[in-house]
Amino acid sequence: MLSKRILFFIFILFFFACKKEGENTESPFYDFPNDKLWRHRVNCIEIANNYAQKFPGIEIDLYYVDSIDGFICDHGEVCAGIPLRDLLLTIENRNEIYYWFDFKNSNTNSVVDASVSDLENILIEFDIKEKSIVESQNPYCIQKYRENDFYTSYWIPHISEDTKEERERITKIIQGVIDVQKPTVLSASYKMFSFLKKNFPNEILHFWTNGLITEGDKRTINKIKNYNNAKVILVDYSEPF
Repeated sequence: MLSKRILFFIFILFFFACKKEGENTESPFYDFPNDKLWRHRVNCIEIANNYAQKFPGIEIDLYYVDSIDGFICDHGEVCAGIPLRDLLLTIENRNEIYYWFDFKNSNTNSVVDASVSDLENILIEFDIKEKSIVESQNPYCIQKYRENDFYTSYWIPHISEDTKEERERITKIIQGVIDVQKPTVLSASYKMFSFLKKNFPNEILHFWTNGLITEGDKRTINKIKNYNNAKVILVDYSEPF
C-alpha cells in the first residue's frame, strides 16, 4: 500500500500537470462584499490620491502610445495625456488599493502585442500587478494578457435593439469569448445587469454606472451590489455609500 506521503506527492504532480497554460489559478481577483464600489474615471493627477484614500479601487482609462512606448491616462478630460507612471506616483497608498485598467485602444492587435511588456513593467515596478485587471472588448487582447498572467475583463457589447435575435447574438458572442479566451470577469454597463444575471449566472461580473449620480440612483446601484456575483461597481460619487 502506498504511503500517505507518496499519495500526496502524486496528487501534487497531477495538479500541476492539469494546470492549463496561461490560466490564472490564484484566488479571484477581487471579492470583498462590503467594499464593491470603486471610483470611476480617475485619470487626473489632481484627483487620484484623494479617491485612492476613499475607495478600495479606482478605474483608469488607458491608451497605449507607440511613439513613447507607454500608456497615458485619457477619457477626454482637460488633464488628458498624463503618463500612467506619473499618475501612480502621486498615489500615496498605491500598494493598498486595486486597479481597473480600461484599455481604450486595444482593438488593434499590434497595439496589444506592443503594450503587454510595458504595462507589466510598470505594474511590477509599483508591485500592483496582482491588484490590477485589464479590460478590453477585443478577445485577442483578453487572451494575450491572460497568457501573460494578467487578470482580464471582457467588455460586453451593448444590446443595441432589445429583440430576441439581438439577445441571442450577444449571448453567443459572450459565450464564445468565455470558452476560448477565458476572461477573469465580464464587465458591462449597469443596464446589462438583468441580462447578464439571467444568461451568465456562473460568471463574475463588474459594472459601470454612467449617469447614476443622484440620491435616488443609489437604489439601482445597491440592487446590483446585493447580487453575489457582482464584485465591482464603478461609481461617479465622491465617496462610497
